[in-house]
Amino acid sequence: MAGGIAIIGDVYKTDVYRLAREINREREIIPEKIITKPPSAELRPDQLDTDSLPEYDILDSILYQYIDLNKPADGIVLENYDRSVVDKVLRLVNYNEYKRHQAPPVLRISSKHSATDENAYSCKILRTGKVRSDHLRKYSKYDSQVSVSESVKKC
Repeated sequence: MAGGIAIIGDVYKTDVYRLAREINREREIIPEKIITKPPSAELRPDQLDTDSLPEYDILDSILYQYIDLNKPADGIVLENYDRSVVDKVLRLVNYNEYKRHQAPPVLRISSKHSATDENAYSCKILRTGKVRSDHLRKYSKYDSQVSVSESVKKC
């Protein structure tokens, strides 16, 4: 979490991978090895994200329902997710909220964001058009209901 602004801080992992594939569509810009390497926080040798988290497609869907759709755990479980997985993911999100206070400003592209992310920089960047957030929106399967222009209006 270092740097002046978290450009993809509001993008789900599955969307990051989809965006990387799109960037590499015509020629390799992002090394394939980076895209295909199993995800890891690399806090210890041979650690993988899946050692402690569900696969990203499941994780992102749970996070989307909880954060963007504001669904409670019971509502997410009704979508055929394992109760223990949902409870663990939501517990981790809530427990790690303090980290979002330490993070750089996030370029907001989703309709909903962390309760602590009230940073105006994200809105200013969207209004000035300095970052092509419409490309991120185009490849997101989780937030297709809200356009970038609607996000800018909320700013």
